[in-house]
Amino acid sequence: MIRLIPALSLFLIPILLFLSDGIIAAQPYSGPGIRSMELLSASHAIVPGEDLHLGLLIAPEPEHHTYWKGPGIVGVATSITWDLPEGFEAGPLRWPAPEKVDMVGITANGYRGTTLLLSTIKVPDSLPEGVYHLKAKVAWMACATSCNPGVTDFTLTLPCAPAKFPEPGNSSILKLFQSTEQSIPSSAPAFWKSIVTLTDKNTITLRLSIPGMNQKLAEDIEFFCDDMQVNSDKPTKMTWINDETGTFQLQFSRPDFAPKDPPRFSGVIRNLMGWPSTESLTYEISIPWPEGTFSNE
Repeated sequence: MIRLIPALSLFLIPILLFLSDGIIAAQPYSGPGIRSMELLSASHAIVPGEDLHLGLLIAPEPEHHTYWKGPGIVGVATSITWDLPEGFEAGPLRWPAPEKVDMVGITANGYRGTTLLLSTIKVPDSLPEGVYHLKAKVAWMACATSCNPGVTDFTLTLPCAPAKFPEPGNSSILKLFQSTEQSIPSSAPAFWKSIVTLTDKNTITLRLSIPGMNQKLAEDIEFFCDDMQVNSDKPTKMTWINDETGTFQLQFSRPDFAPKDPPRFSGVIRNLMGWPSTESLTYEISIPWPEGTFSNE
């Protein structure tokens, strides 16, 4: 599996790559807790009817971290509010797998290193030639021994001129976007069998059956819940169930302020030891809660 380009390499990518052929790059931001933040485009130009791939590149200051879409019981996820030309439509942010981070002794889900968050922009099929401004208001929180919330605005200015840019894009930036794309967790394999139950008011049990799994391989599994259903600061209890079916269960502490009636239990599961018959270490899991699970709450 291709990994995200190391943080130092990402940080050193020169913004000058975007300052040619009439392209105006969004000015990078730096401030408390953030060494550099930039809005990047994978293309030199806009082509009618073709998706435009944008990314928010975030490099925290040393000892700082930012937060994943499901930060846990503390922290604030990075967000982008788009202001786009008429007919353009932004897709959701797409997030690389997170890691455990420490916010003054409390465990949360985030990124200690440089991270690229991706978004796909739908472009109208018919678009006059000209220059277009894509604006983004970004909000985040960068934490170490203290937390620094922030908000800033970016504007990317790109031409729509298919004749001048028949193959828009810069190879270095395309490689960065491609490597990030491959680091984003995909859905868990279809042959995995899973069920989630509310063992008691404060305990969630996730049971997985994975052919070829064994107890040794299951010793280093982490789960990152993408909403507030799991207390990120409490340890996960792993219990091995069955060698023949590769069955084990993970039990999580459910906080008092968890969503009252969530339709699904979802997040990212990582095994640094690797999974049987797969290449990736991380996968997305999304399981419907059994009907009536929360009816008595």
